[in-house]
Amino acid sequence: MKKNYSLFLLTLFLGVKSVCSQNLLGIANSNYAGTNGLFLNPASIADSKHRFFLSFFTLDFYVANNYFQSGQKVLTLLEGYENFKVGKMIERSNGNFFGQGTDVRFFNFLVRLGEKNSIALGLRPRLLINATDVSQNIYTLARFEGENFSDVYRNQLFKDARGNLNINSLVEYRASYARTLWSEGSHYLKAGATLKYLQGFGGLTIRGRNVDFFIDDNDYYNMQKGEITIGYSDPRFADFDEPQDVFGGRLADGFGADVGISYEYRPNPNENKYQMDGETRTDHRMITYKYRAGLSLIDVGGITYKLQQSRFYTINRTSPVVVERFDVTQPDSLAKDLGANLNQITAPYKTTLPTMLFATFDYKLANKLYANLTYGQSLRRKSAIGMHQASFVGLAPRYESRLFEFAVPIMISENFSNFNVGLALRLAYLFVGSDNIIGTLFSERASGANIYAGLSLPIFNKKRPKDSDGDGISDKKDKCPNISGSGAVAGCPDRDNDGIADADDACPDEAGLAEFQGCSDRDGDKIIDKNDLCPDQPGLRELQGCPDTDGDKIPDKDDACPQETGLAQFQGCPDTDGDGLPDKDDACPREAGLRELQGCPDKDSDGVPDKDDACPDVPGLKDNKGCPANKIEEDKLAAIAREIQFETGKATIKRQSYPMLDELAQLMQKYNQAKIQVEGHTDNVGNKQANKQLSQRRANAIKNYLVKKGVSPERIIAIGFGDERPKDGSKDIKAANRTPEQRAANRRVEIKSL
Repeated sequence: MKKNYSLFLLTLFLGVKSVCSQNLLGIANSNYAGTNGLFLNPASIADSKHRFFLSFFTLDFYVANNYFQSGQKVLTLLEGYENFKVGKMIERSNGNFFGQGTDVRFFNFLVRLGEKNSIALGLRPRLLINATDVSQNIYTLARFEGENFSDVYRNQLFKDARGNLNINSLVEYRASYARTLWSEGSHYLKAGATLKYLQGFGGLTIRGRNVDFFIDDNDYYNMQKGEITIGYSDPRFADFDEPQDVFGGRLADGFGADVGISYEYRPNPNENKYQMDGETRTDHRMITYKYRAGLSLIDVGGITYKLQQSRFYTINRTSPVVVERFDVTQPDSLAKDLGANLNQITAPYKTTLPTMLFATFDYKLANKLYANLTYGQSLRRKSAIGMHQASFVGLAPRYESRLFEFAVPIMISENFSNFNVGLALRLAYLFVGSDNIIGTLFSERASGANIYAGLSLPIFNKKRPKDSDGDGISDKKDKCPNISGSGAVAGCPDRDNDGIADADDACPDEAGLAEFQGCSDRDGDKIIDKNDLCPDQPGLRELQGCPDTDGDKIPDKDDACPQETGLAQFQGCPDTDGDGLPDKDDACPREAGLRELQGCPDKDSDGVPDKDDACPDVPGLKDNKGCPANKIEEDKLAAIAREIQFETGKATIKRQSYPMLDELAQLMQKYNQAKIQVEGHTDNVGNKQANKQLSQRRANAIKNYLVKKGVSPERIIAIGFGDERPKDGSKDIKAANRTPEQRAANRRVEIKSL
């Protein structure tokens, strides 16, 4: 077999693009990345700084590996390909990734929909070439040419060789949606997703495992054993010298997706809020977060080449075979030479997208100055059939504004094996950058090179309207743009805030009505307050704006009786009965009466007005409602009874009791209709019958005394109860007389009104 395998590996090195570069680390994390941020995290377009963003195109070319270093400056290639010496390349142990390709993004655009939502559509052709998990004894061959190859490696057995080569061209038709899910105080959570319809134009995979081989003196490959998998979509695809061979016709379909979330901490959530033209607005041009963290899953899915457009062979060799030409550009011939039965095809042939997990953290150092940390982790196995990405971590400080941006991405790339420093610059509509330009241009240990560029049309969110006088009314709506005023009067001064500009206001310091040239009429009586004696009450013009509720021509404020028609001599109060007392002071306003009785009459002249006199035609007592007395108060009778005393064991009234009995006689004469009952009581000492007789004689003695004083005997009842009714009301007479105190209390006289 003719030796061209090393040339193929060299081609991989010089023309390959690392998939991680598709994320444009120097640009994608910017707040002005537009659609370019979608490829790192679809949530990035939520709360976009653009109302509309159109990316005419973004081109990305990249070369990277971790198997070899250049050994010379890559700038040598600018002097001619022949000046680049393969023999100077430095071999590195434990390599695991080659990558090459082209990423083009045509006419991707986004539209912001209101406060929370954004959508984006776009087209993305991709050419991806990956060589992964290539064993040391295979990629070492790439370092040698001509006689060096013969001298060192001819007839040497290579054991357990392995490698995985994948080439794919496809187009993505993309639709994205992002939304702010939650905003509470300083916390903002956003999410987004991209759905992708995939068209595959060609694919090739060659995978070797546990292969033992040597190269003989004729430069033929002698394969002793091993497993080789060959899959492809179209034989001519492997020989992609012309663009039409890469995108020569749709051969496969598939679907893919990107999903992501983003959290922002905004220490001053109202920093971008402002009042303008009577409403609260948000300045979406401002960047208010202190830090932003994101997590995304990119390139989930794959495409499938069906039987009619693809071939797939798995060849297991357990016996030696000689292959004259190991040519990956002729997969059918190679499969046949390796012993495959071309009539035994396994279909369909499926290849997966290069799925990656991204975590980002963006920190605002100062105004317009940021530092971004991005971690990308490949989620595809090295031996998997499909497209691959290399894991990396990158730190990118940047300065950004709407029209200018400068970033310096610092990366540990190609599965954390290469250190790269790049530059990115954006000026208005154009950006250009590289994630490893420093090492590529100036180092003799370069492991790759890349460059990306793009042209876009950004239409930013609206500026804050101009407000020259700072009164919250935009100049275009402000009739007095140079004098601070009020929105109610189109931005002109209005000191009293009544909606009438001071220039047109007859009362500029007092809120008023337009019909009164800005003067107030608080009570609505059509008399302006400054001319109204009663500005808080609707009134009559003839009374200078004061009300006259009762219609007596005396304003309520001066009317002592505002609800009743009255006389001026009585401050507007009436005198219905004409007795010289106004009704408000007259207890009997409908009847003429006496001033001393508050205007009430007293027909019986007993000093009790008729309205309070229960006996208005008979003179009586005030304390008896104007009626003659017919009953004496019980408390007076009880007080008199307590003071009446008798000689011991006799019915003789002691002389000191006479004054009390005289008072009782006077009460009986005063209350000439009153009747009383005089009761005599004793204790239980002695003969019961004698005690009762004694009590009767004592009651009779009191009655006789009163009769002598002129009281009619028919008005007095005298009864003696003896010991039958103890003072405490007990029915047990013996128990009620046990102590001297009890017996003394039982010896008594009681007088009751009947």
